[in-house]
Amino acid sequence: MTAFFAALTEEQTPLVILLVLRLSVGGLLVWEGYQKVQQGYLPSRKQETVSKTVPLDLILRVWMDEQRKVYRAGDEEPRTVKMFPWYRVFLEHAVLPNVALYAALVAAGELALGALLILGILVPWISGIGMLLGINYLIATWHLGFPYTMLNILFITSLLVLALSRAGRCLGFDGWMHKFYPEIPLF
Repeated sequence: MTAFFAALTEEQTPLVILLVLRLSVGGLLVWEGYQKVQQGYLPSRKQETVSKTVPLDLILRVWMDEQRKVYRAGDEEPRTVKMFPWYRVFLEHAVLPNVALYAALVAAGELALGALLILGILVPWISGIGMLLGINYLIATWHLGFPYTMLNILFITSLLVLALSRAGRCLGFDGWMHKFYPEIPLF
């Protein structure tokens, strides 16, 4: 047993660190997805359709209307920062008319991505999909500033580290499959 843990720490980047990062990010995604299910992002069996009061609808409308005052060096008056206009158009014309579909995709996507990261299944590919999700969150909340911006950048960076290091090979499905099929680049 001691030799097993020693082998995990002999690498240039100790694999235990990548394992903890992978489990943390996966657990965070599962928790966020579970919270969204509890908030009503997914339709229940009793409902055939989700009402227009899906929490995602309300959150997006608040983000779209939110403004922030930014003081920059040399300015006498603060500047007003709003959501990117092109992203606002995307939300108004693509997301809000189909808010129930997007709410279900967000909740199910976070649950699935988190579970796959925890199990270490196709971590580089799943991390890439998670980065796209994180970039979307970053663009949606960019104008809100700290802490949204920093948390989303940290999330994206963590997924990038997991993808590049192939963290699923440490006590994950990817490591098990890599032993049997080392020539397949998926693992």
